[in-house]
Order: sequence, then structure tokens, then C-alpha cells
Amino acid sequence: MTVRKSGKDKEIAKLKRELDKANYDLAKKKEELKSTRSELRSLKSEKNKKKERTIRLTEEQSRLLSELLGDTSITNS
Repeated sequence: MTVRKSGKDKEIAKLKRELDKANYDLAKKKEELKSTRSELRSLKSEKNKKKERTIRLTEEQSRLLSELLGDTSITNS
């Protein structure tokens, strides 16, 4: 024999489904945020590496230019 659900039981079941969906959506958003943070860290790291290369390059260019011009005060510092 089948037992009919009362109005309260139906409402509880409906609210549980809504809660499950909200929890699922929240977990999905957290995962997206986690991957976005990871991408951001990678981009920052890449930017810092390029910046370091640029600084090294400009220091090397400055040293070479000083040597070409015969200015030893810059290369000795």
C-alpha cells in the first residue's frame, strides 16, 4: 500500500532539493574560484619572471654601453 505524502512532507522534500542544488552550485563556484586563483598566481609568476629578465637585460645593456663609451665608473659600482 502506498502512503501519500502530507503537504509538509512535500514542502520538506522541495526545500531539500533546493538546498542540494544550492550546495552543488556553491561547490561549483568554489572550484571555479580555486582555478581562477591558480591562474592568477601563474600569471603573476610569469610577469615577475619577465620583469626580472628585463631588469637583467637592461643592467647588461648598461654595462655594455659603459664599456663601449669607456666609462668605468658604472661598471665598478
